[in-house]
Amino acid sequence: MVVFTAWLSMSLSAERRSTVERETADSARAVGNNIDRELAAVVGTLNILGMSRNLQAGDLVRFRDDAERRVTTQSHWIAVVLSDPSGRELMNTRRPLANHPDSVFEGDRESLIRAMKTGLPAVGGLQPGASPADAYFAVRVPVFEDVRLVYVLSAMISAGNIRDILVEQKLTAERFGVVVDPHGRIVAHSEAHAEFVGKTSPYPVSPQVSPTQIWTGGVDSGGRAVYYTQARSNVSGWTAVAVVPALVVDQPFWRSVRAVTTGGLGFLLLGILAATILGRRITGPIRVLAGSAYELCSGRLTRRPRSPVAEVDAMSEALLHAGLQRADADRNLRDREERLSAIVDQATAGIVQSDLTGRLTFVNDRFCELVQRPREEVLLRRVEDIVHSDDLRAFRDILRDLESTGRSRTFDTRFVQPSGRVVWANVSISRIRELGQPGSALAVVTEITDRKAVEAERAALLARERLARSEAEKANQAKDQFLATLSHELRTPLNSLRLWAGVLRQQPLDPATLAKAVDTIDRNAALQAQLIDDLLDISRIASGKLRLEMRPLDLRSVIESAVETVRAAADDKGLKIARALDSDVGPIMGDATRLQQVLWNLLTNALKFTPRGGRVEVLLRRRGGHAELRVQDTGQGIAPDLLPRIFDRFRQGDSSTTRVQGGLGLGLAIARQLVELHGGGIKAESPGEGQGTTMTVVLPLAHRAVGEPARSSARHEPSEMTSILAGVRVLFVDDDADAREACAMSLSWAGASVVTAASVAEALRALQREWPDVLVSDIGMPGEDGLSLIGRFRRLELAHGGGPVPAVALTAYASDEDAVRILAAGYQVHVKKPIEPFVLVDILADVLDRRAPSSGSAAPGPREHENDPAD
Repeated sequence: MVVFTAWLSMSLSAERRSTVERETADSARAVGNNIDRELAAVVGTLNILGMSRNLQAGDLVRFRDDAERRVTTQSHWIAVVLSDPSGRELMNTRRPLANHPDSVFEGDRESLIRAMKTGLPAVGGLQPGASPADAYFAVRVPVFEDVRLVYVLSAMISAGNIRDILVEQKLTAERFGVVVDPHGRIVAHSEAHAEFVGKTSPYPVSPQVSPTQIWTGGVDSGGRAVYYTQARSNVSGWTAVAVVPALVVDQPFWRSVRAVTTGGLGFLLLGILAATILGRRITGPIRVLAGSAYELCSGRLTRRPRSPVAEVDAMSEALLHAGLQRADADRNLRDREERLSAIVDQATAGIVQSDLTGRLTFVNDRFCELVQRPREEVLLRRVEDIVHSDDLRAFRDILRDLESTGRSRTFDTRFVQPSGRVVWANVSISRIRELGQPGSALAVVTEITDRKAVEAERAALLARERLARSEAEKANQAKDQFLATLSHELRTPLNSLRLWAGVLRQQPLDPATLAKAVDTIDRNAALQAQLIDDLLDISRIASGKLRLEMRPLDLRSVIESAVETVRAAADDKGLKIARALDSDVGPIMGDATRLQQVLWNLLTNALKFTPRGGRVEVLLRRRGGHAELRVQDTGQGIAPDLLPRIFDRFRQGDSSTTRVQGGLGLGLAIARQLVELHGGGIKAESPGEGQGTTMTVVLPLAHRAVGEPARSSARHEPSEMTSILAGVRVLFVDDDADAREACAMSLSWAGASVVTAASVAEALRALQREWPDVLVSDIGMPGEDGLSLIGRFRRLELAHGGGPVPAVALTAYASDEDAVRILAAGYQVHVKKPIEPFVLVDILADVLDRRAPSSGSAAPGPREHENDPAD
């Protein structure tokens, strides 16, 4: 009773002490957290004030009005001060705008320097005021323009604000709070704040305060013994201290000690008296009974001892009866052991007994056969010597679980034979209790090596089948999604073409309607051609058949051409395209058309996903031995989960039927492949959705001088086309009547005399009537194709004797293999459909200027003409 009472009293005292300690620590942490929240609110307010348009415009008069209004709304704010990076004060709400000293307000420079160096908000130490109650501290926030520090904005906060945080904690009379700055000065005190503020704290501040800091003993300013706990403010670096007098904590403990000591002595005396009286009556008979028990253990109990204690006399009778039963039990036990031994040795399964630490104590013959070891060797080993090393940890866990819970288990494991062969076995293990306690483990072991081999083979087959089915399902899903998108993207411009064709069929007289119909048809035809070109490009890239015409070129000319191509689209959407091209960037080796295609794709994406009134910037600069080209926009940005896969083929941010932007998701994939073929790299960066996107292309610089710049495709005005082909006889062959009529009209506007034919036979009849100056023919036609026509045309040309006539193949066969085959057949130029009229006029003028030997130029060789985005 004495020990229990002492333990109970000490436990209650320790629990109260722990409760007070925990409450004190909670109070300190709560104060620290509230200080962080309050200072974070001040920093947020200063950040909002730092984004003031008046401050960004440099209008300090209006900004001072903004700051004064902010001061009036904050109850504890004394002033707002604006400083430049050198520390010179530019504005102070407590002084007129024209009266500012050269130093920062009240001379606090430490926090100012810390804010300028780190670029992060800083909280200064406590500064004295006119009276202790007027003490204050500074909260400073750097203000940046882009990445350049332009100002430091400071708020002077009264220390009374921190005292209010202490008051909000509602500390009891047994506990009070103190806030100390990094210099050891008291910033706020929950009791007699004005008396303590600014004084040196009597509680040493630890440089590192753990969230689970155990309280520390000390003395307060009045010399009282106290316990205190500290918590660090992450924002300001201040320390919140919760203090409780030692008397409050220790007095209940000593009161309990006195009570336990007094009561314990009384109980001890009573216990000694009771034990003396009762012990003498009990101990004598027990000695007699102990002697009888010894005789029973040795098997010599032949009489029943008598005792004056009735209970001891009954125990003597029970001992004599137990001796007789023990003799019978020994005989029966020997018989059972012999029968069990015979059964175990003849069993077809292995039987093993071990203690709960894994030491083997019994094994039968079948188990010895399983592990290929003699019985004597097995009994000298432990489980660790037989079980496979990979299964050993699980086996030990099962033994521990068996010892603690007694639950039987069945599991599969592996044994290792001396030859190194591994055999699988199914083990059923149970716990055997001995003398009422967990004594040993008994296991029945059956070999299952053949079954495991069959299961492993079946699992491997099943895994391969599931993987193949999963890949097939993904491929099928991707195919269906791509075909749906392709169908939508191809049908959308076709729908517009058919609708506006229907409008034109009604013969509207309004010129604006006619112009809009023509523009719409032209735009949708160009869109469909771009989709087809993207599919062809991605096919060439995937098969490794894309050809690049590498030569030295100036990236600035490529950029200017691409920007001019998309300028009209940018103007229609109200977007501004800015350029910053470094003249020090040297030439690169590349294909001007393909690089222009890359930049056009990047600019088109930027314009597509940038809202009206946004901005797109094109930057070119040199980075060591590389040229870096960046396209930045202020558009909708890219989600973080999509950013790593933005350059994958058919990858779109939104592939649903409700998406805002169209496309096949091939543009960026083609751009990446083209850049990598040039030996460069491309990457996409975006802070997140709604925060714009930056596309960066890096290309290696050339090691030799730049040759002639790529020829830009000049776009002729309609007035210039009326005479460019004057007097030229053109034979145009195409089985499409609409194409024949449109091209004949276009070439006629340029001054050419055009004869059309719908087949090879009609073309040959036209050649008999009049010999042309140039031949333009489709390739795929019913009956005989354009390849057959050029062969027969060249044979007639030899008979005609008028010199070589240039031939242009205008066809929808647009692959590189098709171009090689067509040019090898006898055509000089390979032109992909669709094509705009003025481009065809340019091509014919080009080949005609180069064909006449008398003009001093050589006859034109075969070449492929590919319409670039500028066309």
